[in-house]
Amino acid sequence: MCANCWRMRSRFACPWPKPSRKQEERNGGVLLKNCFTTTSKTPAHQTNRWRRCSTSCWRTRMRPEALELDGFTAFREPTRVDFNDADLFAFTGPTGAGKSSLIDAMVFALYGSVPRLGERAVAPVISQGRQDARVRLDFTLDGESYTAVRVVQRTKGGGASTKEARLERGDDVIAGNVGELDDQIDRLIGLDFQQFTTCAVLPQGEFARFLHARPAERQKLLTQLLGFAVYAAMRQRAVEKAAIGRDRMEVAEQRLEGLVDVNKKVEKAHAVRLKALEQLQDEAGDELAEIEGLKRDIDGITPRRKELAAQLKALRAVRMPADVPKLASDLLAAVQAADAAGQALELAKATLEGAEANRAAFPDRGELEEQQRLHRVGDELDRDLAQAQEKSCRERERAAQHQAALDQATAGAVAARESLEAARRTHAAHELRGHLVSGESCPVCGQSVGALPTGKKPSALAELEDAEQQASTALETARTAHQESATRLAAANAIESEVNVKLTENAEALAGAGSLDEIEDLLDQIAAADREQHEAKQRQDDLSQTLIDALGKRQSVTQRLAEAWTTYNKVRDALSALAPPSANTDDLPASWLGLQNWAISAIPETTEKDDGLREEAKRLGIEVESRRDALATQLEVHEVAFDDDPLRNLLEAVTRTSIALREVQEKRKEKKRLRHEVKNTKSIVDVADTLAKHLRADGFERWLLHEAFGRLAESASTLLLELSNEQYAFRHNDRLEFEVVDHTNAGEVRSARTLSGGETFLASLSLALALADEVADLATDGTARLESIFLDEGFGTLDPDTLGKVDAAIQELGSRGRVVGIVTHVADLAECMPVQFKVSKASGSASVERVET
Repeated sequence: MCANCWRMRSRFACPWPKPSRKQEERNGGVLLKNCFTTTSKTPAHQTNRWRRCSTSCWRTRMRPEALELDGFTAFREPTRVDFNDADLFAFTGPTGAGKSSLIDAMVFALYGSVPRLGERAVAPVISQGRQDARVRLDFTLDGESYTAVRVVQRTKGGGASTKEARLERGDDVIAGNVGELDDQIDRLIGLDFQQFTTCAVLPQGEFARFLHARPAERQKLLTQLLGFAVYAAMRQRAVEKAAIGRDRMEVAEQRLEGLVDVNKKVEKAHAVRLKALEQLQDEAGDELAEIEGLKRDIDGITPRRKELAAQLKALRAVRMPADVPKLASDLLAAVQAADAAGQALELAKATLEGAEANRAAFPDRGELEEQQRLHRVGDELDRDLAQAQEKSCRERERAAQHQAALDQATAGAVAARESLEAARRTHAAHELRGHLVSGESCPVCGQSVGALPTGKKPSALAELEDAEQQASTALETARTAHQESATRLAAANAIESEVNVKLTENAEALAGAGSLDEIEDLLDQIAAADREQHEAKQRQDDLSQTLIDALGKRQSVTQRLAEAWTTYNKVRDALSALAPPSANTDDLPASWLGLQNWAISAIPETTEKDDGLREEAKRLGIEVESRRDALATQLEVHEVAFDDDPLRNLLEAVTRTSIALREVQEKRKEKKRLRHEVKNTKSIVDVADTLAKHLRADGFERWLLHEAFGRLAESASTLLLELSNEQYAFRHNDRLEFEVVDHTNAGEVRSARTLSGGETFLASLSLALALADEVADLATDGTARLESIFLDEGFGTLDPDTLGKVDAAIQELGSRGRVVGIVTHVADLAECMPVQFKVSKASGSASVERVET
């Protein structure tokens, strides 16, 4: 063990940098040039070779970077906790705020379980009123960045299941489900859930679990944490290897017994047969090639005979079609009809052009029709103007009458009003009497009014008021009649003005136009020209259709003639190999007659060629059969069948003989190898038996467990002595039980169970810190060196002095490069932490605030 790298014995860091993974795999560790093995820093040795000086130099390191929660226990809303640059911190807050839930969330993100709920319960982690919970933990491991995410969702039965589980390394997803994530975490961190919650995360109530455990449980846990199962695996491997070796020896000896008959004589017999078969294979190949050539000649005669048979059939089938002579006259008639239709169409086109020219000489019909319409509109406007003028005259007379009536009514109203005012002045006392109030002062004399005077209104005054009212009514009626008359007069004048404007516009539009009679005469002439043009167009269309029909008939006859020529050429081309006579392209019947006479004369010559080819094929067939019989006799001598593929049979015989020869040769080599294998395997079995004997559980493993337990007790004692003011220290007995040495009581040794509650907490804390600090270096299976430890336990039972020492121990642990987080209610201890994460709860959800102290 390199003391310079062992943190519990020296605080000096290793002076040499960690090599790359490739260098480590190639060379086996780090390069040591001056490795210190003593606390005085004196060099123990000099070396230039690569090797590992300590597990702490090469084990993986794991640190949390950030934590995100949503719907997890007390954290109903999304919450993020940033651990960057927070090597020593405390989770603080009131009871029930959710401090322990932050540690639970980190463990849950990695292992899918919560220490307080057991390894299988996931439903309780979901916040009340939420259907799912999501946790994300960002952490670094050996310089690599990782992200672990788990999402659980409620099920209909009241439980919960994992909806999402993944592990990312940078931008790569290396685990996409629960099984893959669990496997990757176990592989990367090197700790299972039980180990992690024992040496990295110490939950509430679990500090004393290792201290008070029964010896068998403690031994089992320590064996599991330190990876001592590797020695049992090594022993099992040795036992299995010895058993495998014995099995191999037995198999080898049995195979040797089966190779007794393998000798050199058998090998020579196979070699002689192989040589003879290979020679026959060459000769048979040449002979079969010649036979195949003869068969190809026969096969070549067959298509030639088929060709001659087809030619004879074609010669006998040459006959001129019956409709060929009539096609020429049909074509001449169709051409003449088309020419006549074309001439008639040209004449019709000339007639249409004349009619179109005549029509184009006339003015535009639309302009003439518009002028005709304007003349008629002008006549209507003249009538409208006369009516408007007459109405305006009547309305002016009525307006004058209403004006006179208005003047008269106005004068009558003024006279009635003046008479009424004079009467009122005369009867003023009667008017004032109507305004007197009993008990109030009189407005004339100022005396108090007693009884109100009585009396009726004078009759003359009442008559004048009625007359004034009637005059006012007559004036209002006259005014209304006058206003209505003025309105009607204005409307009549407006209509008259409007008609005058329209007449002016109509006259301007007709400027330069002819009379209505002239315009109507031109329109009649245009209608006659349109009829003439239409009749000429209709005649042209009829003749165009006649020409189309004639051309179609000519095309049909031409197509029939072309098809007849195609039929002729097809018949002639089928006989091209016999050199038929050339065709007369101007006379189809003459061409057919020449071809027909030639075919009759060519039949005898073609029949003679076919008879000669039949005799040649018969001769070649006899020669093929003769050669095949001779070759079959040669093959039979060497026990090779002559069937559809004799060369294949020869090849198989050669292959079988070659394989048999090779098998004999291999068996002779195998015989020699098996004898050597039996000797070597026996040596391996002897070594494996010896190793299995030494690695029994009551041997090396028990000795190593006692050494590790002693190292753990020594490390825990160092911290316990400091925390207990040099009063207590740890030691262990042969049964792996912890005992406490009481230095204030003459070194009395007693069971750890006799400690008080506060003393038990200090002892458990010392052991937990030592276990967390030592387990990575003591482990034998490459357990990850965890750079983080979380203590979830109250420190309120400690007195101020002891609390200060606990704080110093935690500060010391944090100064060694670890991330140390504690959960505490003790304000003095929390204020000593460089960083505090204050947890509070409001509106049903917890939140976290980072405070730099």
